[in-house]
Amino acid sequence: MENFLKHPLKKISLPDRVYERLKTDILERRWKNALPGARALALELDVSRNSILAAIERLKKENLLFNAGNGHALRIADSRRRTAGRRRFDVAILTLTPLHELSCEEKIFALSILREVENAGFVGKFPSPPAAAKNNSAVAKTWLRRQDADILIPIMFSEELLKFLLAGTAPVLAAGGATRNLEIAAVGNDYSVPVQHMIRRLAQLGHRRIVNIVFPWILDVPASGLARTIREELTAVGIAPSEYHLPHWEETGAGLEALLESLFKVTPPTALVVWNANMLAGVLQFLANRRLRIPEDVSLVAFVADDVISWSFPGMTVCCAKQNDEKFFAALGRKLREIARGKNKKERRLIPAIFIDGETIGPAPKRS
Repeated sequence: MENFLKHPLKKISLPDRVYERLKTDILERRWKNALPGARALALELDVSRNSILAAIERLKKENLLFNAGNGHALRIADSRRRTAGRRRFDVAILTLTPLHELSCEEKIFALSILREVENAGFVGKFPSPPAAAKNNSAVAKTWLRRQDADILIPIMFSEELLKFLLAGTAPVLAAGGATRNLEIAAVGNDYSVPVQHMIRRLAQLGHRRIVNIVFPWILDVPASGLARTIREELTAVGIAPSEYHLPHWEETGAGLEALLESLFKVTPPTALVVWNANMLAGVLQFLANRRLRIPEDVSLVAFVADDVISWSFPGMTVCCAKQNDEKFFAALGRKLREIARGKNKKERRLIPAIFIDGETIGPAPKRS
């Protein structure tokens, strides 16, 4: 390649020429998202690496470049996202279900994350996933590969998909999901204490056929925190955990119905535990159709935000994530700002959940 320094367009210093060349290439969108490494640029322009690094520092001060975290290439700021000289970060909030199809509780949670993103001065967006993304990891990965944002916030992703995102160039801030075994920036809820209280309370009431209907991705990782906690607590009260207590199922309305039909066919559960408002609605409908009473025939525990069931009658027994708690979103906002400043600390911040004993659990029915 012809050495750009031989062009006597201006009598300026070598550092200024390097700076002007890089700035021109950035503004002309020679590189789409990330700047090549300093060593590669030095070889291309036939200058020292220090000259490249000095030019990069000037470009960062002008908000043309920004750090994407340790180990990541420098990201190029899109001029369409800069106003009044201030860098406007593009943040993609990722859900595997389209926003309009989320449960009320999940939608409130996702929109609260958007509020926090905008409060931090960033630009938030909800890319719409393909229909098969939720239950097909190959489809999900193809979609995720196309995401073009400065920061990614996946909501309740599996370990497999989180690993896939971490292998990319954009910084990742996980909102819940299977983060326990990963080195990742994340904010989530700690369910260990309420799970312990729930299982011990049910065991005190004579329950042994306790079925936990959890998100399928939780079961895909044997060492995942939640599945392991449930198994450990069942063991602690003398119940040998099996697939009956943590069944696999397809996360759809039809999948939930098929699971419940199977469970109640031979050895009906005496207690059901559900993990979001959609599951709760489906279980309530199924029990009503079967004329099964709560808690006389089946005890019911829901892992939902307390405001979702505030009007329920009888009062619902919940393990409450308190996802509207400002502690959760304040922690999310702090981590967003850290990442924007190039300080992508790979650590998890967990907000404790609580157990609220209500009227939907009672003694295990005396039946074979």
